[in-house]
Formats: sequence, C-alpha cells, structure tokens
Amino acid sequence: MKKIVYVSIVLVATGLFALSCSKDDDQSVPDESTTLCIKSFSPSSGDHGATVEITGKNFASTAAGNKVTFNGQTATIDAATTTLLTVTVPEGATTGKIEVEVDGEEASSSTNFSVVDRKPTISLTPDNDYKTNRFEVGESVFMILSMEVPEGLESFDLVKSVDGETAASVFSEEIKAAIAAQTEGDVEYAIPVDDAVGSVVVLTFQVKDTDDEEFTTVTYEFQVVAQGQGGSGGKYPLLNVYNNLETPITLGSQGNFEIGNLFKSSNGDVYTNGQAEELSSDDRITIDMAFGVLGLDGTAGDQFPNLISPHLLAGKEFADPFGNQAPETTFRAEEEMNFASITSTDVDQIIDHSTGTVLDNIAITKDGIYSFVNGAGVKGYIQVISVTGEGNNRTTEIKVLSQILP
Repeated sequence: MKKIVYVSIVLVATGLFALSCSKDDDQSVPDESTTLCIKSFSPSSGDHGATVEITGKNFASTAAGNKVTFNGQTATIDAATTTLLTVTVPEGATTGKIEVEVDGEEASSSTNFSVVDRKPTISLTPDNDYKTNRFEVGESVFMILSMEVPEGLESFDLVKSVDGETAASVFSEEIKAAIAAQTEGDVEYAIPVDDAVGSVVVLTFQVKDTDDEEFTTVTYEFQVVAQGQGGSGGKYPLLNVYNNLETPITLGSQGNFEIGNLFKSSNGDVYTNGQAEELSSDDRITIDMAFGVLGLDGTAGDQFPNLISPHLLAGKEFADPFGNQAPETTFRAEEEMNFASITSTDVDQIIDHSTGTVLDNIAITKDGIYSFVNGAGVKGYIQVISVTGEGNNRTTEIKVLSQILP
C-alpha cells in the first residue's frame, strides 16, 4: 500500500497525474475525496458536434474551470458540475481517450471515445404508381429524394448519363445553389424525358458534405420508348398508335359503297354495315364511331361530314347494324397540337369528357383534332388528314391514338 501512495505522490509532484475511476470504485485506483477522475462517458461514439456527458469526481463547478480534450483536441464545455460535464465533440477529434484537466490535475478515460463520421444519407423513391421503367418522350419521371446531411451540404447535383456516355449535370447553377441551402428533408423532382427513343438513361443524384471528399450517390435508370408505349412507367394505359401514324385510316360515308364507315378504336379495324352485321354481338358493340354526312336538319344528308356515335345512327336515318345494343361515344374539338408528340400521359390526363361541352356527333374538317371517349371509358385523339368527295359520298383519312385498357 505504501508503494501505491508513493507512486501517486511522485506523479502529482511531476505534474503527470492521470486517473480514471470506475463506477464500483475499483480498489486498484486511488479514490480519495480530492482526486480527479472520470467514471464514465456517454455515448461511447459519435461524430464531430455530438454531445457527450462525462461523469466523474472533483470536476470544477464551472465550465471555465475545466479543460476537456478528445484525443488531444480541446472540446467546448456546455455545462459543468463537480460530477458531470456536458461537452461537444470538437472538429478534428479522432478516436482516443477523453481527458479532463482541473487546476493542473488530469484524469483520463479508461476506454476510447470512437469518432464516427456521419456521412450523408440519401434515398430515392420513384412515384409509387410506376410499374415499369419505360417512359415516352414528352413524359416526366417523378421521384422523391430524401436527404440528410449532418455535416452540412457542400455540393449537390443531378447528372444524367445516356447509353453509358459521360454524365452531364441536369441542374442549372441557380438550382444547385438553392438546393445547397437544404441539409435534410424530402424534395420531389420531375425529370423531363427528352432523349432519343431506345436510349437507356441513368439519373444519379450526388451529395457531398463539408467533411468528405467522396460523393454519396443514388441512381435511377429508365428506358425511352416509342409514342404510346411507356404510359409514364406503366402508370397510365398504353396507346394503340395505328400504322405508327405513317399511314392514315380511311373511312367512307353512307354514299361510299367501297369503303366502310364504321371504326373500332380498339384494333383500328374498319367495317361496312354488312360486315358489322356478321360480327358477334360482343364484337359489334366494340365499334365506337361512324363516319357520315348530315344535312341541315341533322339527319343523314349531303352537307356536313361528321363523326357519329353509333347509338345515334338509327335516329339520324343511317343504316344501323347495332339495334338496341348500339354503343355510345362522345367527341370534343381540341386545340391545335403536335399529334406525333402526344403521350399516353396526355391522353389519360388531358382528355376529360365529364365536364364542359361534349357531342355525340361532331362536324370534322381537314387538320382538325378531336378527342373521344367511348362507352367503355377508352380515351383517344383523332386527327383529320383530309376530307374529300362531295354530297353524301365522302372519304376521310384520319390518324388515331387510342388507349389500350386492361
């Protein structure tokens, strides 16, 4: 026992005294009433800026009376009592012992405090309704980026690589600067699809904090597909794009006995009245529009070429192969648009015949664009390429985009 006391006295005299004390007052360590010691600290690990509580004995009762270091790096003391110090892990600290100094006396922890770098965390959540990664030119990829950057955001970007080519930034400097002010939270992004059909696009969100040299990244890959074949990642019905819009569909009016006047948007077939009568009743009722010429009184005539809902044929004095099973379709004239750039999303989200003025028959003209909704809820667009002939013997050429419903 004398030897232990002797050694302690020598250490104090040389200014090198450093002790820790355990919670159960281990008898191998001096525990005099005036001895400075560290019992424990919590948590046992953390990043720079984390709060750590140090328990022990004979600390100074004021923050200024204590000096705390983490492996030699001086920490800020936030609060102090004689048995508890609340401190902040300093920038630059590395894994090692915690030391407390009071009036030249030092105590050291028996175990290391582990400095753990809190790297940025990011996750990407595409729209929950996406079923595929196929998108059309003109659609947008919607996704939510969740981001937490404890050390402070230094750099943020979204880069796009097409078919493996070198990635390029999607954001302007102004957008990147605005995002740089944010260190956590959820942000929704809408990325326009504007690359060539057939391209494979990889979007990479990258984040770097003030403490790291490497970026933390998360990616999303999608394929650019032809018109009507994406449906915004399968969120909306795909489209029948008849003849790839290269060859129009031809319809003849009631006075044209060579070309059918009935059209089925589900498969692009054209029927004469006789051909329609030969169909099964289930097939017949899927014919959703007719082409005919009306007179001034609104019945079959020779003046105004119209698209007509099948359920009106009998009442307007046209041949009617449907009987009491005639399907109903509504039409609306639309503003001028680039027919080749209409997407599945456009058809589903823009066409709405539940409000506004819709018609069961509509007069058509060259270059006109018309929307339709049939009795099954199928939506589509029609572009009139030409209307030729005279009297009740007319021919029209149309291009059609029509939804494919399950």
